[in-house]
Amino acid sequence: MLDPKDFANINTYYGFSVGDDVLREIVRKLQNIIKPGDIIARLSENKFGLFVKNLYAKEQILDYIEILKDTLSKPITVSYGNIDIEFNIGVSFFPDNAKNAQDLLAKAYVALKHAKEGNYPYKFYQKEDEEQLIKQIQLKKDLEKAVKENEFTLYYQPYVKNASSEICGAECLLRWDHNGKIIAPGVFIETLEATGLIEYVEDFIIDKVAYFQKTILTQYKKTIPISINIAPNSFKSKSIIRKLTNAIKKYDLDPKYLSIEILERLFIENFDYIKQILHTIKGLGVSIALDDFGTGYSSLSYLSQLPINTIKIDISFIKTLETNQTSYQLVKAIASISKNLNLKTIAEGVENSNQQKILKDLEIDCLQGYLFYKPMDEENFKQLLNSTIYTI
Repeated sequence: MLDPKDFANINTYYGFSVGDDVLREIVRKLQNIIKPGDIIARLSENKFGLFVKNLYAKEQILDYIEILKDTLSKPITVSYGNIDIEFNIGVSFFPDNAKNAQDLLAKAYVALKHAKEGNYPYKFYQKEDEEQLIKQIQLKKDLEKAVKENEFTLYYQPYVKNASSEICGAECLLRWDHNGKIIAPGVFIETLEATGLIEYVEDFIIDKVAYFQKTILTQYKKTIPISINIAPNSFKSKSIIRKLTNAIKKYDLDPKYLSIEILERLFIENFDYIKQILHTIKGLGVSIALDDFGTGYSSLSYLSQLPINTIKIDISFIKTLETNQTSYQLVKAIASISKNLNLKTIAEGVENSNQQKILKDLEIDCLQGYLFYKPMDEENFKQLLNSTIYTI
């Protein structure tokens, strides 16, 4: 099974008529390769299938794939000029992988999917890949049910002032209450984002946090800023602006109590577009924190251009702070740059007093980690705020 990479871009940039010409040329190339008795088929808009007979040894199969790659890699000439196309290829075998044509196609699709996910030019079917795909499909179904039946819950991890250890804010963390077991987002967050379900979950998170803030203000006459992790796709659709605006209006909340956390990789694709959205969010009065700083895009040039309030130093640097001189120098540099740009710094993953001492010497503003507080559910967090001195 063959799938041309990024074919949708051809239709977008050149138009559907050019896209059709390209598809016809792909078919012509494939027809020049196949032998009598082989079958070529167009399986979907831009996926093609080849049933190839009389390939027995692995060397023959690899040679055939190389012929395919060489033939298909030659530029396709259209009215706009030459278009280069690369392919992902998934391969399955009869009778080793399947005993009929339908199952053979299904196995080839599994191989193709993993070729695309790993950006391999081709991949042979493996049972482990199919098992993984089945798990992904089941996870997607379970998450759809979780969204529908509201199985998600929020935990909160406070962070403290370095100078006094007083709580000065908290990060909201998503958890999934699945069959009585609390599951951390590392298991499911990628699937939520890939399926678009994250849009519904973020609506829930932002509304829940805003309601919690309003409740605390009513009960204790005081609250702290709470930050929310936002998926990159929410910026592409601008839905984050709607979500924040609705929550602030619904609960008549002072936006200074809300903060969003964004990842560096967000800026790679369209810096100017993201910058515009962030300025709009800042205009709402919501604070912006740059999460996992130092592990992604890491261009210092954007720090002065973006309306960022806080830099969160990634846990990977804090873990090796005591033993790795490079980590120490990087944290020191981040602290210096942040101070010069008037940005607050938060170190993530602080687990011992020696790390705390080093970060205090480096003048990191706030600390977050198990040395102070583990993530806790809403009720325990509320009790903590009621019994603890904290500052904004």
